[in-house]
Amino acid sequence: MTSDATAYERLGGAEGIDRLISGFYDRIGADPDLAPFFAHADMAHLLAMQHEFVAAALGGPEQFAPSTIQQAHAGRGIRARHYVKFLEMFLESLTGAGLDQNDIDRVLERMALAAPDIIAETSEDG
Repeated sequence: MTSDATAYERLGGAEGIDRLISGFYDRIGADPDLAPFFAHADMAHLLAMQHEFVAAALGGPEQFAPSTIQQAHAGRGIRARHYVKFLEMFLESLTGAGLDQNDIDRVLERMALAAPDIIAETSEDG
């Protein structure tokens, strides 16, 4: 792999992204705070959307249209604490996949931009 390879290529392309996302959601499913948010989710669709998001953030050929993020998360009661835990677990997955800090920062920056469309309320009232 050349030094000008994208993070997408360094991670192993589409297959590497799939491994990263699948492993991450296995961990989410075992987390008592986050698993309930995904109990009735269409996981095939969720994994595909997350694949597009991460692949696009890492320089892959996939395109991600963020227009549906707010609609997909509306009414789910996701609080700031849930989103922070989700990000922390995702950070652990990205780090465990061997990505460098610049690549990790690129993905987390995109995820941070989506926060207002995902978090139901910023207060910790429940």
